[in-house]
Amino acid sequence: MKVLVIAPHMDDEVLGCGGTIIRHVDSGDQVTVCIVANRAYDHKYELNLIEQEKDCCKKAKQILSYQDLIFLDLPDEKLDQSQIDIIIPL
Repeated sequence: MKVLVIAPHMDDEVLGCGGTIIRHVDSGDQVTVCIVANRAYDHKYELNLIEQEKDCCKKAKQILSYQDLIFLDLPDEKLDQSQIDIIIPL
């Protein structure tokens, strides 16, 4: 089975459904995680913090052993304006 996990921010995939991801991986399913947005801190995008979060997300991928990780890199506070940017890549 193919499983697509869509998470709004980095860490939401683990906090929201990490156990479900592990269950699917253990069952032999192909799991892909898609992170939609980069988190804004105090309404600002700090590239060093975004890169740190991406590194943590990649480490979580290794720990959970799922196959694919996709970053859409959309702006966090403008998702209501860019729905087409979310739908097309998926």
